[in-house]
Amino acid sequence: MTSEVVIRGRNLTEFICEMYLNKNYQGLIKYDEHQLPQLNESEFTEIREQLYNNRLSTFSFLSFPVYQGIFKALGESEIGKALDQLSIFNIRNQIAHNFNELSEKKLIYC
Repeated sequence: MTSEVVIRGRNLTEFICEMYLNKNYQGLIKYDEHQLPQLNESEFTEIREQLYNNRLSTFSFLSFPVYQGIFKALGESEIGKALDQLSIFNIRNQIAHNFNELSEKKLIYC
């Protein structure tokens, strides 16, 4: 159950980030042929550069760590702090793709 919550929670958070950016920063997100969100790099070069400097790739669709970087680059510190509090979502791929059991220590300290 815990892993399901982490997986779905991160997906919901990414959806909320996408909706917020579409509403408040029109044109920042573009969509590929599969309707996956991507950074509009040609229009938002400063954000692209900051993400690259922080080693966050924007070549693929936007994910939780990239959204964190985008909000920090935009100066949205309150949202950035809120996303930092959800750091447990950074282990989502480990859970979803490896089916590793979560240790109680990891959950308590996140």
